[in-house]
Amino acid sequence: MKYNNYKVSIIIPVYNAEFYLKDCINSILQQSHQNLEVLMINDGSIDNSNRIIDTQCNRDKRFKSFYTENKGPSFARNIGIENSTGDFVMFLDNDDILARNAISKLCRIAHQFKVDVVVGNIICFNDDEVYLYRPRCSCKSKIVSGKKYFINSMVNGSFTVMLYNYFYRRSFLEKFNLRFDCNLIHEDEIWTPSMLFFANKVIETDINHYFYRQRLDSLSKVFPYSKWKVEIEYITSFFHDFVKVNKSEGDFQEAIFSRIKQIENYIRNSNVFFDLI
Repeated sequence: MKYNNYKVSIIIPVYNAEFYLKDCINSILQQSHQNLEVLMINDGSIDNSNRIIDTQCNRDKRFKSFYTENKGPSFARNIGIENSTGDFVMFLDNDDILARNAISKLCRIAHQFKVDVVVGNIICFNDDEVYLYRPRCSCKSKIVSGKKYFINSMVNGSFTVMLYNYFYRRSFLEKFNLRFDCNLIHEDEIWTPSMLFFANKVIETDINHYFYRQRLDSLSKVFPYSKWKVEIEYITSFFHDFVKVNKSEGDFQEAIFSRIKQIENYIRNSNVFFDLI
């Protein structure tokens, strides 16, 4: 199969996104890669998001609508995974944007190197600036295991936890039954290291594929310390069990707990958490 024949499933949780959703959809419509299915999961929106979704689904049969009561993006993404039929899966937030030709470029790399996961670049933007989210790892353009990629990127300070930084082969996700933990707000803190642990082949690229909108009202900007503390305890407990069950003590375990220490330091030094005690 040629890379431009691959079917790509784009999974978008939608919650009260009427001011941003059309930009998100337009960035998909402008992709040169046409073999797509777009799974839009309305997570109990109470604004005009559902009308925008229905209008787009009526216009373009590649777009599919799902509705759930408000249970959070993890639950919505799991619905998307379970209903996806593509060769590859990518996640897109309802207020973010795909770069032009992003999907075609990612498919070409995945096809050429036969990998489970392609790593791209996230570009952050707001009204005042645009910048690269993270410097890249030294293993760029090399095929490595997900475990090695995670360890190297933690050592080099280039690890990106955000789940939409990665382009996934769907058969890989299904093989290991990878799903999001609905008990967390910051679900990618468990998803991304766990996913990388199981990935046999990962390649990092210089593809700037994703534009991440930075908003002052985003949950990560107002998430209180008391809740962060509960999440860190949950994440720590999860990975204590994870490394034991998967017999992965050593470098991977060290990288995991270095990541937890990073989160703790970020919270301690951040000025955005208004109830820090």
